[in-house]
Amino acid sequence: MNLYVAQKVLCLDDRRRGGGRWEHEALPKTGAVYTVRAIVSCIAEYGLDEDGLLLAEIVNQPRLYSTPRGPVTRELAIRISRFRPVRTTNIELFQKMLEPLSAYESEGAMERV
Repeated sequence: MNLYVAQKVLCLDDRRRGGGRWEHEALPKTGAVYTVRAIVSCIAEYGLDEDGLLLAEIVNQPRLYSTPRGPVTRELAIRISRFRPVRTTNIELFQKMLEPLSAYESEGAMERV
């Protein structure tokens, strides 16, 4: 999935997994829309099975976490698979279709008919 910073994403899964303790963490909620603040390379940096997101609307304090490559102190990154991009429709395209044609455009359109 190709996500990027500043993109709006929808949370699809807020279930807690694993043996981690999350009582001190603010976590995303299913159905809520968030903005990507950063993409964390959890696979490359920490040997985890999936990269993670930091969200603009949720900021947690850095904490000590264990990873396959050893302990690390950082903000909790949420698995990318828990999100999908928000689909947006740009209404400007439809507004442009409703605008009247200029005289020049009208002439050209009539000649093509």
